[in-house]
Amino acid sequence: MPRVVLPTFPRVTTRLRPARMVSTTTPGEVRDDRKFMTMTEDFWIPRREGGKGTEITTLPPGANLGQMEDVLYFQKRLYQSLHVPVTRLNSEQGFSLGRSSEITREELRFSKFVDRLRMKFSVLFKEALGKQLVLKGVVAQEELTEIMSKVKFDYVQDGYFTELKESEIITSRVNTVKNMEDMVGVYYSRNFIRKKVLRLSDDDIEQMEEENAKDPILQQQAEQQDAQAEIQQQQMQAQQQSQTDKQREADMKQV
Repeated sequence: MPRVVLPTFPRVTTRLRPARMVSTTTPGEVRDDRKFMTMTEDFWIPRREGGKGTEITTLPPGANLGQMEDVLYFQKRLYQSLHVPVTRLNSEQGFSLGRSSEITREELRFSKFVDRLRMKFSVLFKEALGKQLVLKGVVAQEELTEIMSKVKFDYVQDGYFTELKESEIITSRVNTVKNMEDMVGVYYSRNFIRKKVLRLSDDDIEQMEEENAKDPILQQQAEQQDAQAEIQQQQMQAQQQSQTDKQREADMKQV
């Protein structure tokens, strides 16, 4: 653009710009706002002679409608913020029940996230229940602490993965105990196997012994084992007596 035209350029563009009539707060009045530019108006950009300055290129309509990379990126970030595994939200991907070793990291994180939410809601529910009981006059404020310590919330578990994991752990421990049967009483005691291998506490061991004592099938098996042991002992005593008698007869003959 020639230097002579530069001073008159703003004035010319202002005249060529269509007038924008804007309604005012006063009824029946409008205002001419030429200083505001919109996307539907024309634009004049000065360019120097012999040089290439700023250009405005009109993009073809609908050129990027098939490119979903940006949308998928924000969708993935949204799923991550929800802490929900992506495999649960993808309807095209099937759901398979496999071993616990096949559980993905997202499933494990989601399970821990749900447990934390349940703990927080349990505290909230206890506070709301305590205030309701006190305000209704059901219990006194002094009794509330003792009562609330006994209140527990039982949530529905996402049971399959938890049960599968516990089942595999128990199976592994039982197989270890079976492999150690020949070493019980030699290298390891039964109490050691209960506490170290089966991971039973003292309360669990006591409870197991009480339940075994009340089980009629186990009592019958114990009686049968005692009877067999008594029979074997009698047989051993009879064999020893017979060997002693034979030894005496042999000694008598020699004499």
